[in-house]
Amino acid sequence: MDTKPSTTTVLRAMLLIGVVLAAYTGFRLPNLWTVTLYNISVQDGGLRRSLLGTVLSPLWGAFDYSYWVFAAVAFAILVALLITIAVVGWRVKNDAQRFVIVLWLFAPTGAYLFHEVGYLDQLLYSLLFFSVWMWSRWNAFVAILPVTLSIFVHESAMVTTVPLLLFLAIVKDGLSRKLLAFTLPLAAAVIVALQGSWRDGQSASTIERLSSTLPFAFREDAVLLFDMGIRDTWVYVNQVPGLNIAAPYTIAIGLFWLLQGLRNRGVGSKPFMIPTLAFIASIAPFILIAGGYDIYRWVFLVLANFAIVVYWWLGESARSHDLADMALGVLPFVLLFYAPLMYFDEYAPRSLLFWTVDDHGFWKFPTS
Repeated sequence: MDTKPSTTTVLRAMLLIGVVLAAYTGFRLPNLWTVTLYNISVQDGGLRRSLLGTVLSPLWGAFDYSYWVFAAVAFAILVALLITIAVVGWRVKNDAQRFVIVLWLFAPTGAYLFHEVGYLDQLLYSLLFFSVWMWSRWNAFVAILPVTLSIFVHESAMVTTVPLLLFLAIVKDGLSRKLLAFTLPLAAAVIVALQGSWRDGQSASTIERLSSTLPFAFREDAVLLFDMGIRDTWVYVNQVPGLNIAAPYTIAIGLFWLLQGLRNRGVGSKPFMIPTLAFIASIAPFILIAGGYDIYRWVFLVLANFAIVVYWWLGESARSHDLADMALGVLPFVLLFYAPLMYFDEYAPRSLLFWTVDDHGFWKFPTS
């Protein structure tokens, strides 16, 4: 009788350990920037980033706008995302796919997921996974609705989750009529873009409203951000530092997908088509460098996209994979140890030498 644990058993155990380790390393309470954005509603200035605040406005009022109800919702979104990751990682039959999830959790990306609690990115990916679950079960125009609505949660969905769903649709169905469903998120993006920045006085009115309703200090700069449109943020943000940080990750991810294209030449008639689309879907969040200064957050999103695309691709690939594939697949995550993900609010990951750990605000109420 063979008592040696199987690869699947080991990876499942590592999956659970990875979640615990990531939570220990990166856990924090949602910061004031995130909970401020939770209060933006349609009445403040339109559809841009207003869906969550509009839908949950009655909940905020029912609990007298307590910080802890905002935190509870933020953690509920995070837990939903973690359950999705854990269930998929546990049930998937392909150990290569399971390894991708384990790698992502053990790398600094896993801890950063916990550190990013409250940011709207997490809701975007939750809605993406809901659309993915619906894609093979419902009409494409119905399945794409969660991703379409996510445009009104945060417009960054157009360069984070929409490219992922588009990649999955092409991999599964080819250039089929289902792609017409993507006119819905495109239309939503046009609506948000045409709305542009808030009109004069809207941000001041919102700040006044929040000052009278929120029992804690909020981030006025999070509200003033709505005074800027896409063109304004392009001028406001210096893109050079972001491009410098993005370059090695882009090259590493590009090398991985180039290798897949080269090795696919004996498998299909268009060996580079899927790897090219995969590369674009992987690095699409770097477009945010044009108008956003949270570069380490964009790196995190790129590595999330890369892991998701690799996971899906491994499930569809017709050929076997070897050490060269693994080496180049791991390379983007290795780079994190040379250019660490910088945390918000001057926080830092907790050390595994727990007796030397600075708490870094484990249960600290955010004050800035």
